[in-house]
Amino acid sequence: AAIGPILSNLREVEGSESWTPSLISKKTIKEISDSEAVTYTLNSMPWPLWDRELLLHNRLSLDRKRKLLYVLSKSVHNEYPNYPKSKKSVMADLTYSNMGFRPVGPNKTYVELTALVDPRGQVPTWMINFYQKKWPLKYLKSIEKRAIKVQPPMREGIQKLLDELLSLL
Repeated sequence: AAIGPILSNLREVEGSESWTPSLISKKTIKEISDSEAVTYTLNSMPWPLWDRELLLHNRLSLDRKRKLLYVLSKSVHNEYPNYPKSKKSVMADLTYSNMGFRPVGPNKTYVELTALVDPRGQVPTWMINFYQKKWPLKYLKSIEKRAIKVQPPMREGIQKLLDELLSLL
């Protein structure tokens, strides 16, 4: 898929439950700019685990040296202690996450994904590994499929970062 629709779909928070694997709900908590926001997500987990919640600060950033646009995310639940939590879920901790994007053709995008997540709670390591091995590919396939079908308008701040990246290539 083309990088523009990928980025614009990632920024469309509300409604992303329709295409994101295991996502029960997602909403914007604080809109900071076109390329930055705090979001809440509730993710479905397989039985016998409780679902997992995340309060995330997400920011799109240009790495000029690597020539990649990165969506950087990290947990901020400590900064929002009064945010209502679901009674049947566990607040996970996303220590660090980045998704890097670079166009490599009109409808092709290079992608790299790194995520360090502590699901918290009592979860056997083998179950975490089983679940996490499948999720990244499912997620990337889902965003690819979505970006081919749906192309939301590009926000001005995201377009500016994309134009800067394109000028480096």
